Amino acid sequence: MRDFGWFLVENVKLQDIPEIYKIDSESLVSHMSEDSLLERAVYYSDICFQAVEKATGDVIGYILCSSDIHYTRSFPGFSYLSRFAVKHNYRRRGVGTALLITLENYLLLSGKSF
Repeated sequence: MRDFGWFLVENVKLQDIPEIYKIDSESLVSHMSEDSLLERAVYYSDICFQAVEKATGDVIGYILCSSDIHYTRSFPGFSYLSRFAVKHNYRRRGVGTALLITLENYLLLSGKSF
């Protein structure tokens, strides 16, 4: 978990998938089903992060990363950003940047390619 002042970035919690699904549905043109988001968060739990507002405990953004899904022969060990969104009212306040920095730092420290 990383503290960014008024919000935290932590690994996705499975009980927060409904909130992540709502952000996904409201923010992205092609949204995933709640079951697909849950499946991805379980399978890639170490590389999926959420931003949580300290004052309310609400999820305000998320970033999901995947690895080795389609390109295992061409790019073994390769990780890629698959879903990324921030609630509309929280955009342009550093939340997305914090999510990207957290993911990048984790991948660098764990020796994963991206």
